Amino acid sequence: MTGVMSYLFLGIFAFFVVGVGSAYPADDAPYQELPHIQIETVDDLPVVKVAILAFRNKVDTAKRWQPLFDFFNRTLPHYHFEPYYYHNDEFDFLLQDKSIAFLFTNPTDYVQLTYRYGLSSPLATLVNNDGGLAVSQFAGVVVVRADQHDMNTLADLKGKRVAAPNKSSLGAYQMQMYELLQLGIESDDFTLLEVGQPQENALVALLEKRVDAAFVRTGLLESVVGNGEIRSDAIKVVDAQWRAEFPFLTSTRLYPEWPFVALPKTNPTVVREVTAALLNMPHNGDVARALSIEGFTIPGDYREIDVLLRQLHLPPFDHDHAFSLSDVWQRWSSQLLTLAGLILSLLLSLLVYLVLVNRRLTVAQTHKMKDEAHIHQLAFYDALTGLPNRSVLTETLAQSMIAAKRDEDVHALVLLNVDRFKLVNDARGKNMGDALLKATAMRLKHLIRDEDLLVRIAADEFALLSQRVNHLSGNHVHVIQSLLEQIIQAFHAPLQVDGEDMVISMSFGVSFYPDRDADNTQAVLRHADTALHLAKAAGGNQFVFFEADMGENVRHRFRIERELRDAVVQHQLRLYLQPQVDAKGALMGAEVLVRWQHPERGLVSPMVFIPIAESSDLIVELGKWVMVESCKLLAQDIMRQSGVRLSVNLSPRHFRQANFVAWMKQVLRETGANPNRLTLEITEGLMIDNIHDVIAKMSELHDLGIHFSIDDFGTGYSSLAYIKRLPIQELKIDKTFVQEAPVDADDAALVETILAIAKHLKLSVVAEGVETPEQAAFLNARADVIHQGYLFGKPEPAAYWLAQWQESLK
Repeated sequence: MTGVMSYLFLGIFAFFVVGVGSAYPADDAPYQELPHIQIETVDDLPVVKVAILAFRNKVDTAKRWQPLFDFFNRTLPHYHFEPYYYHNDEFDFLLQDKSIAFLFTNPTDYVQLTYRYGLSSPLATLVNNDGGLAVSQFAGVVVVRADQHDMNTLADLKGKRVAAPNKSSLGAYQMQMYELLQLGIESDDFTLLEVGQPQENALVALLEKRVDAAFVRTGLLESVVGNGEIRSDAIKVVDAQWRAEFPFLTSTRLYPEWPFVALPKTNPTVVREVTAALLNMPHNGDVARALSIEGFTIPGDYREIDVLLRQLHLPPFDHDHAFSLSDVWQRWSSQLLTLAGLILSLLLSLLVYLVLVNRRLTVAQTHKMKDEAHIHQLAFYDALTGLPNRSVLTETLAQSMIAAKRDEDVHALVLLNVDRFKLVNDARGKNMGDALLKATAMRLKHLIRDEDLLVRIAADEFALLSQRVNHLSGNHVHVIQSLLEQIIQAFHAPLQVDGEDMVISMSFGVSFYPDRDADNTQAVLRHADTALHLAKAAGGNQFVFFEADMGENVRHRFRIERELRDAVVQHQLRLYLQPQVDAKGALMGAEVLVRWQHPERGLVSPMVFIPIAESSDLIVELGKWVMVESCKLLAQDIMRQSGVRLSVNLSPRHFRQANFVAWMKQVLRETGANPNRLTLEITEGLMIDNIHDVIAKMSELHDLGIHFSIDDFGTGYSSLAYIKRLPIQELKIDKTFVQEAPVDADDAALVETILAIAKHLKLSVVAEGVETPEQAAFLNARADVIHQGYLFGKPEPAAYWLAQWQESLK
């Protein structure tokens, strides 16, 4: 079970912590360095210590949270968990115990300690049981007496008397004060009476008419009214708001409950297992009831607490900086530099004037030489990196080919491409991309021989021309292989880019010459480019030497692409359907697949033509045809009268088209298909780029009734932070996990992890590639799973599939 918990965290790990990183950057100074965790043992078990903030006396706090540690010690028996309870002013002293690994505290304390010590992003957020209701957020409430007809909005508090427990109370003072500041009301604009804990004291002061309003946190009013302590018609809530999925009236915005956090140097394996244990604690189970909570959930967004503390000038934002010469420089540096520049410009202008008067002809000649040098620089050198450009490469390559043939030497052309450079450019901007290319060029220059030519060809592509490699020690292939291995190894070290460390990888394509199949520069470049594309297609960070049959493979791909374009318009494509059934074998839906009926080669496997289509815009045309034909199937009488769904694969390239949503609506309208019976299968890669556009498009289609499924879940980039925000109804487990799950512990753990995530997010699950009864039994024993695979039916032509299904219904 421990392995399952560990894998569960790996999915969640993507959106809230990376190696346990800091949640917030420090404003003014580096974090205070925390000690390395020192592992103690009890009965040969490593001790894991958890610090918990105690609001009241530590004895009551210990009684409250002891069931949590009993739960940890049962769930993770290979550790021994111990609690440490502290008050707000004891945290520094607590850190002298170098074995503290985790912290459970209130949101304000968490943000303050994060700025001070660089704590991790939260691992989980508390779900409270508030009057029998599960809430992972809370808010502030402003209460007045029901007969106060002049008290209806927060603005009416100006000039009034207000009762609150104390100014340090997040839900019973700070939240309300933040909302008042947004209205321009300062703390001096009303009279505050601090009545101390419990918060009911503020309500008593209100009902005794000692104050005009009371600040309390959500849930308290409902509790005292339910207990009969106060009549509901005696009070009212100012600016009362009902918020979606929150059961109590509020006067402020919502904030997340207590976070559970790892200290920066806690062992990542322990972090994964503890997080998985918290998130798998049954909600309202025995442990949760013993703790008087509902359980724990995926972390909330604590940035709103940060904003609140800044606005209220509370720690760590409660101090002003001393004015220093550094501040003078920061404030006036641009003006000082401008003044210095003007003075320097005047001096230089005067100097130039004197030189021009005395040596006009010499200066004119110098200008001419500079102009010529500048023109030469622009014509033959790259402006960004200072490297020679493509023109120099073409000219040098032509001369090198002549020399190689004449002297019977072996020369090599290597094309180099930065892997996933577009992602850096899109995510960090063109300036960062340019800086990365300059740093890459600088490192490459230090790795090659002086006589080798390094060239920048295009945006993220370089070329290396290495001559007479057969004169170096060893075979010429081994020489280039050794050089490229050195380059790959060198780029394992981070590049310094604008003060940041960045690690990149590169792909390489190599072409040797002379070669009887490459008698001109374009042919040599084409061979190296073909090898480069194969290196990138294989995943990058590697090199490929061109071989003669590679050219034939490229020509074959080109022929397939050309014929596939004809196939779309000449009606050579066919729809196939594969059934999806529940545990009892009842038909729930079908996945739409596409086959190519070639007039000469017969039925062409999708493994042949889909990858080629995905590498070009042809995948969009193919996707449009499949979508239209699938909607036509949905519009047929037998499909309309059943509850069966059709699942259609959607390529990221098609989805990202600007008019995709409008086009999809038009297809549904023209075919008459029911959108409530349509599921669109997307891949995890769709969530990497422009997530806001993805969410907007998916939400608009979801409003029509269309469902979304994440295909091959677990094989790509997963961020639960994004998945929570997307209108997803289904996860599909990749067949590579399903087929080995009954016999392979790792695959079993991965499948169980995906099932746990789906249960937590209330998503249905489809398992692909179910081919044996053992695989089906494994899945059915763990969850309600929809099966798809040869055990229940292979893909069949759509017309035949519908006919067989219709016959089975009789």
